[in-house]
Amino acid sequence: MADKLNIYLKKKTDAGFAKVASDVTLPYQFQDLNPGTDYEVGGKLENASGEGPMNTPTEFTTISIPDAPTIAIVAGNGKIDFTLTAGASDGVPSNGQNDLTGFKVLWKTASGSENWTTINNDPDQLTGSITGLTNGTDYQVKAVAVNAAGESAAGTTQHATPATVPGKPTATVEEGDASGNYTVTAPTDNGGSAITSYVYRLKKTSDATWGTQVDMGTDLTGAVAELENGTEYSIEFAAVNAIGQSPWDDSLAVHFTPTAA
Repeated sequence: MADKLNIYLKKKTDAGFAKVASDVTLPYQFQDLNPGTDYEVGGKLENASGEGPMNTPTEFTTISIPDAPTIAIVAGNGKIDFTLTAGASDGVPSNGQNDLTGFKVLWKTASGSENWTTINNDPDQLTGSITGLTNGTDYQVKAVAVNAAGESAAGTTQHATPATVPGKPTATVEEGDASGNYTVTAPTDNGGSAITSYVYRLKKTSDATWGTQVDMGTDLTGAVAELENGTEYSIEFAAVNAIGQSPWDDSLAVHFTPTAA
């Protein structure tokens, strides 16, 4: 009878070994072990006379799922940029290398009932963007880390609302004596962020450069005074939100000529 190999196993904290497999052909794969646990494994040869002594046991530690990562997010124009930071443990006993196999970034609207959308990132891909989003909509974003044992718990869910600068306001100007009285209409698109103020700039139409920008606050009506009657002026308005100011566009300037009463 040829010798056969029997496998014995125990947790490192247990007192004695238990036979877990008989007449084994190597390599042998253990099943249903506890993750993140220290074990000792040994072998005994057996023939017709019985089992021999165990060889010197070998220690090993099973891997566990990784710690949850953290995710930092910054909202942009129709997008959310993210930066991932791995958790303290990648789930594998210290071996001086990164044993994560990837990250999953999950996102959805904060108020919606739709399923999470998943973006798969390589383990060394720690930044990225979620694009095609709707400005002014609140989104929630979270991340999990992945290794050979499975997925971590999700890190803390973050919220962000994509936004951009507002659209361009429109205006009318009523000509007065050395003055112009303006009425501004808010843009139809606030960029996804509330408009906090308006500004205007003014010049003689014949001048090459505009005058200093003037902050109007949130007032939509007002007047420019101390102008020259009979001279055409150009005035242009812009809206401001938390992201910035709508761009100037000379083609949308309003032209008017003050006239003496």
